[in-house]
Amino acid sequence: MQSRKDAKSMDNTNRNVAKPLTFEVLEKSKMMIRKYLLETKGIKPEEYEIFIESCSKNLFTFKGRFITNLPDSDFYEITFNGYSKEPEWYFNVYRNVNYRCYGDKELTEEIKGNERYR
Repeated sequence: MQSRKDAKSMDNTNRNVAKPLTFEVLEKSKMMIRKYLLETKGIKPEEYEIFIESCSKNLFTFKGRFITNLPDSDFYEITFNGYSKEPEWYFNVYRNVNYRCYGDKELTEEIKGNERYR
């Protein structure tokens, strides 16, 4: 278990990291996506654009979801954990295989009408 003194010194150390975090993490995230697309699909950065779908920062953790204008339906989730002694990056690629919009009334009636969903 971490002592109070260790936790306090870690807070002070990481507080300096947290200030410029958002812009720096967004730029590094985009670079990770460019690297992935170049290495796995041979697509050069000038052939697409990267868009931020959503991002959030909670204490020293950043999570962002990114999409491109490529027709592959992939989206990218990048998490930066800046609280550990060695900051960590997590990079995930997901493919959107189904997209359907349900109206609340339509969905409610569909669920009520079918016992399999209960």
